[in-house]
Parts: sequence; C-alpha cells; structure tokens
Amino acid sequence: MLNTNGHTFGIVSQKMATNGNVQGSLPFLGVELDSETVQAPEADTQPIIVKRVIVGSPAAKAGLLAGDVIHSIGRTQLPNRDALMGMIASQRPGKTIAIKILRNNRQLRVKITLGERQLPALKFRPIEQP
Repeated sequence: MLNTNGHTFGIVSQKMATNGNVQGSLPFLGVELDSETVQAPEADTQPIIVKRVIVGSPAAKAGLLAGDVIHSIGRTQLPNRDALMGMIASQRPGKTIAIKILRNNRQLRVKITLGERQLPALKFRPIEQP
C-alpha cells in the first residue's frame, strides 16, 4: 500500500537470524490513495478515494478501480486513510480480506488477497560499549 506521499506503507513482519540480518515483508494492496481529499472540520470521517491501482497488484486482480471509495474492511468501518493503512498493515500477506466500496453510487463488496512486498535485507551489527 502507498501512503499519501507515494511511499510503501506497512508494518514489517521480521525474521532476524543470529548473524544480525533482518528480512521482512509487508502486506501489499496495490493502490495509491487520493491525497487531495480535504476533511470537513465538523466531520468525523474522510472519504478514502482510490487515485490509482497498480497494474498486476492484488487490488487490480480483484477489480478495484480509480475513483472507488473504500468504506470498510470486513465489518470495520474506516474513517480515514490512516485507518485503512493501519488495518492493511496489521494483516499478513496472503490473507483474503473483504472490502466494501462505493462505485457509481452502488455499494460493492470486493474480496482481495493481499500480496507480499519484500523489503531489502538489512544488516545490523552490535553497538560497542565505550
């Protein structure tokens, strides 16, 4: 998933080997969200509008389209982009989720199997005490 600055977002599922290497992956939806949406000061929610769908991504395979408005995952209402990103980040790659969207004034339920985006391996070394 991309955040409002176009960067991949998610919580890292880490595996640390005894040699200090860290490898991880992120659950991947494959959408860019509209960052131009402005929340009204009196509103509790902000529309989550899909700006772009990455070709070949889980979202594309499930049929998500630019302009779709995401309302919920499963039975959990999503008040804003941060809630959506947090919900996706808390899932594991390969999990199938049901997303409720609004498209052309019709509510649809779309099942999406989250992909996996590998992170580059990181090498850590112990900090030496003075």
